[in-house]
Amino acid sequence: MLVNFKRFLPDKHLVDRYSEALQPIGIQDDGMGLDFFIDPQSLLPAEIPDFYEVLVLGAAHATKRIPKELAIHIIKYTGKKVVLIGGKDVVEEAKYLEQNATNVINLTGKCDLSTSALILQKSDYIYTGDTGMMHIGAALKKPMTVFWGNTTPKFGMYLIMDSSTLSHSSTKK
Repeated sequence: MLVNFKRFLPDKHLVDRYSEALQPIGIQDDGMGLDFFIDPQSLLPAEIPDFYEVLVLGAAHATKRIPKELAIHIIKYTGKKVVLIGGKDVVEEAKYLEQNATNVINLTGKCDLSTSALILQKSDYIYTGDTGMMHIGAALKKPMTVFWGNTTPKFGMYLIMDSSTLSHSSTKK
C-alpha cells in the first residue's frame, strides 16, 4: 500500500496519535519521550562485564530481525563484548554467532523482559531492528543504531526520544 498510495497514515508517531486520543480526559504528553520502569528485583546476569554493547536478535517477525551476516559484521566491528538478547525463537541463530565470534555473551532465551531491559540500561550501545527492545532502549535514553527491514519509520513507529538523546542516536536504513 505504501508503494502504490505513498501515504495512508498520518505523518506523526503512533505515540502522538495515542496521546491526542487521551487529551480529552486530561492526559498530556510531557515531551520527554517514553518511559520504561525496570522491576527493582531484576538483577544483571553474572556473566555481564562492566563494558559491553547489546545486539537484539529477536523481533516479532523474521523480516524485522537483523540478518545473521549483518550480526556477524556488527560483532566483529565493535571489538567490545557483545551481549545477545532475544527469545527462545533466536537461540539457534545466537549459537551460530557465538561459534563465529569470540566476544559474544549469549543470553538469548534466558532473560525475562525486565532483565533484558536492565541489560539494555547498563550497556554502552545497542544494535537492534524495529523491535520492542528498540522502544525500551529509547525510553531508557540509550544510544543505538536501528536497522529497518520490511517496516518503515513512515508507519509512525520510529524511535521516540527526547531531543537531548536524539543527537546521540542514529537510525540507519
